[in-house]
Formats: sequence, C-alpha cells, structure tokens
Amino acid sequence: TNNDGRVFYVEVDNGKWPLRNVFTSSPTNVLFGVICVDRAININDFWDPYHNLIKACTLFGMKFLMIDPLLAKWKGEDQDELRSVVRKMVNECNIRYKGKANLYILFIMANKNARIYGIIKTVCDLEEGIACQVIRARTFRNVSSRPETNVTAHNIILKMNTKLGGVNNKVHQDYNM
Repeated sequence: TNNDGRVFYVEVDNGKWPLRNVFTSSPTNVLFGVICVDRAININDFWDPYHNLIKACTLFGMKFLMIDPLLAKWKGEDQDELRSVVRKMVNECNIRYKGKANLYILFIMANKNARIYGIIKTVCDLEEGIACQVIRARTFRNVSSRPETNVTAHNIILKMNTKLGGVNNKVHQDYNM
C-alpha cells in the first residue's frame, strides 16, 4: 500500500523491481542530527551535499520536522564524550518536538576507523537506541549532484528508510515460489 492506503503493484522488469524513487512506506517527522568526527568536513563543504540529500529524501516521500539539522562535533576516541554529545542532541530533539521526532544521526568521518565506528554503534545503537549512519566525508561530498539520480544519496536513503521503520519494497502477495 502507498502512504495513503491505496494498494499498488510494482511490475517486474527483467527480474528487477524498478522503485522509481517510491517507497512502500516512508517515515514522517524526520529530523537529522549530524556529528562531524574529528573535523572530517568543513562546514562550507557540508551544506550542498546535505541539501541535496534532503531533496532526495523528499522525493522518496520522507517528511521532515525541520530541514536544518542539529549539528555537533566529536573529537573521536572518547566514548563518554560521544555519549554526552548524543544525549544532548536527543534532549534538544525531545524538548523541541516533545518526543515525536524520528531522529537520525549522520556521523561524518574523514577515514574508515573500526574502533571509532564501534564506539559510535555501541553508543547509538546499543546504549541510546538512536538510528545512525556513519559516512566518510568523501562519500558524503558525492551527494552534491542531482538528487533525482544520485546513487550515493539513494543508497543512504534506503538504509535510513529501513532504520526509521519505513518499508523499501514488498514482494507481491501473489508471488509463489
């Protein structure tokens, strides 16, 4: 079903389901939090990719409480410091939107770092229960092109949609194996 409750079928094209920038279900009340890890991206380099990501999310049917993200910095390495940064972001979100926001935190890192990634996932996923995604700055900058066709943006959105309770696609009910 669509967000409006109408049933629709996605036709198979050469063994693929072309989603045509439409999800079966998209989250509402989305609010981005962005945490820059160890100065991974300059704020001037941040805004164009971010606005393109927002445009792409909107094309896929996501609804935002506010376009501008909650911004924070984290030096990396210190798990207690990250926990504090995340909790402040969650508290600000809860004060502003009285617990009705779907907060999604993007972590922008300069390079892959398994230890820092583990700290982020431990704090957000396990301890605080906050949906998050870690993106390298180089990958994030790739979101600067057209939101309608930007594969990097679409891949970020597919993961984001699922983590916020959306449904990316469904197999038709009449499909028998």
